[in-house]
Amino acid sequence: KYLIYECIQRKPDFYFVQVGANDGVANDPIRPLVLEYHMKGLLVEPMPDFFSRLMENYAGETQLQFENGAIGLTDGSVSLFLFKPETPLPQAFFHGMARFDGKYMIERARKMGLESHIEEIKVRSLTFDSLARKHGFRKIDLLQIDTEGFDYEIIKMAFAAGIFPEIINYEWTELSRLQQRDCKTLLVDKGYRFVDIGPDVLCVRSVD
Repeated sequence: KYLIYECIQRKPDFYFVQVGANDGVANDPIRPLVLEYHMKGLLVEPMPDFFSRLMENYAGETQLQFENGAIGLTDGSVSLFLFKPETPLPQAFFHGMARFDGKYMIERARKMGLESHIEEIKVRSLTFDSLARKHGFRKIDLLQIDTEGFDYEIIKMAFAAGIFPEIINYEWTELSRLQQRDCKTLLVDKGYRFVDIGPDVLCVRSVD
């Protein structure tokens, strides 16, 4: 929290992008900061029902922008695999889980005896560069990512687009060991320092 507060104090034009915003409440590390400091930013969420709740939960924050879509490797349409809404899941957070990888989701559901409860939906897909062009940003102060195993790809796409956020917070627990290593190697190469905080990795880039 202090890192973001300090950054806000230095940058009156502070701007964040949150990819995988869910409903803007559940397990959301930046919601309290958005509400307290009225941070300007863009929230991206592909699942239609969660996106509707996301907009409702931030109805009073008129400085925010919203994008109902997935960040993918190409523009167009992609399949997301997720639990059906009526699925009797052991923990509520599973309802917000969605992946491009159908085999992974079916296998995860099978371990809970729920393999018949996975459904496929089609959602709009944008590359990170297309997202930046659509919403007119070329600089991000905070990039918050929680995309069930796609976090590393989003970081790579941001860097490839020439965007190097001062602060990145991403989830490492759904990455393979190889992805965990490669992601941190890339971050070091681009001038970031980082610390693991529970399921997340908080990264800070030295200010030029």
